[in-house]
Formats: sequence, structure tokens, C-alpha cells
Amino acid sequence: MKLSAASNLLAKSLLASLVLCAGTARADEPAKAPAAPAAAPAAAPAAEENLPAAKDIYEKYLTAIGGKDKLKAITSRQMVMTVEIPAAGMKGTVSMFQIPPAKAYSETDLAGMGKFMQGSDGEIAWDSNPMSGARILSGKERETFMRGMRFDSEWNYEGQYKEMKTVKTETIGDKTAYVVEMISNEGNKETRLFDKDSGLLLASRATATTQMGEIPTETLFDDYREVNGIKMSFKQTAKMMGNEMKTTVDKAEFNAEIPAAKFELPADIKALKEKADKPATDAPAENPTEKK
Repeated sequence: MKLSAASNLLAKSLLASLVLCAGTARADEPAKAPAAPAAAPAAAPAAEENLPAAKDIYEKYLTAIGGKDKLKAITSRQMVMTVEIPAAGMKGTVSMFQIPPAKAYSETDLAGMGKFMQGSDGEIAWDSNPMSGARILSGKERETFMRGMRFDSEWNYEGQYKEMKTVKTETIGDKTAYVVEMISNEGNKETRLFDKDSGLLLASRATATTQMGEIPTETLFDDYREVNGIKMSFKQTAKMMGNEMKTTVDKAEFNAEIPAAKFELPADIKALKEKADKPATDAPAENPTEKK
């Protein structure tokens, strides 16, 4: 399995938070001169022939990481990871917990920056960090987050995506990859690149929905190892807006018991929910003694 859709999403979300902070810090910089008009795009290359069907490529991937039966048998995931943002000199530790169908909790401790927390109780997706405070995710941001947390998102791909197509081959390092474009049921586009020979996932490209708007992202997957009969990537590199985050799995465990309290909403998120659920105050009633 790739580092898991959930940990991939959490890494991107953390990187997005840090990019947001950097953007805020530079808000008083003078505006840059507008870029010169882009040259007219070159004509699109002719479509490659004899490309395998996207479904066949994805099924090969599922077989390569262990097969659907083993994926369906997972009852929990726990991971401890090290994250590093080389350009910023930042390094920290991530602890992540998941149970079906979509409960999750992640805590990232970055030296000098504090704790970044994210999670879901299965219904409410939330985020809390020192830069943007506590938030309950909504709209497209919530949809993307919850899809990444779903335990069946890996093997139940036909229930998650309304369209899949193989568009070309591409070279990544010394490997040739099939490029598969996938459109989710919500209309979000993701591109995945699968190793032509092994079937393993080499990279994914998507648009992250953040407080800064929609931002293109790319994640590279490497160092596949087997855990409980399932292959997963132990190294990821997430890229966004010129920033890069490296994630390394230090420990991965499946099917261990996780206390239910781990997925309860934090106090600040509960307070936000109560405030949102509270009905609007009615206009004050007219005082009859004031009438003539």
C-alpha cells in the first residue's frame, strides 16, 4: 500500500498549513512585476496506442501490494513517521491512528512550531494548528479529507471514482509508468503513475483544497516494504508551491486495538460544533407596555 491515502493526505495538509504561514509572513513584500505572457502551447502529442485499460492497471497495483482480501481484513492502522522540510530546516514526528470506516487522528510535533492536529470522528473532519487555530472542515475540503480517511478507498476504487482512463506513459527516474487520470464522484481529478513492470504506485498528482485556495500537489512514493503481508511505501516526498516535505515511516502496525477515545473531538472542535449547531437568537419580543 502507498504510505496510505490518509497519511499522504495528512502530509499534504500539513505542508499546506506551512505554506499558508509562509505566505502570510510575506504579505508585506512588494508585489512582483507581472510575468511575461506565456508562449502559445505546443500542439498536443498524438495519443499513445495499445495502452492497457485503467482498471487493469489498478487491479495489477492491488495485486502488487497484497490483494483485496488482505486490504479488506485490516481493522486498524497505526503509524509513527518523521517529517522533514529541508528548505525550512524543519523536522518533526507524526503519530497517526485510523479505524474503519473513516475515523482518524493525526498529531504532528514540529520543533519550534508546536503541534498540528487533524482528525475525524467519522462524520466531522477537523484541523487544529498554531497558525490557523481550530477549524471544522466543510465543502470540498471535507470531501477530500474524508475520502482519504476511508478504509475502503484503496480497494473499492470503483465506488470512489466515476471515471478512470490511461492517458500515456511517463518516465520517473529509471522507471516507466502508466499515467492514469481518475475523476472522483465529487468531480475531483487525481493522476496516478503506476510502475509498468511492478505495478506499484510511483507518484500521484492532485489539487489540494486549502485555505489559500486550490493548489497543485505532487507526491512521490519510494522504498516499498511489507507489513502484515501488505506492501506500503516507507518514503514519500510531497511537493507544493515550490516547497517539499519528506516523510519516512518509522513504525507501521495493522490490526492493533486503538482506544475509542483517540477519535473523540477535541474540546476546541466541540465548542465550534456547539456554536454552529446553536439556533440563531430570535429577535426580542415587543414590550406591550411600550404601546400607546
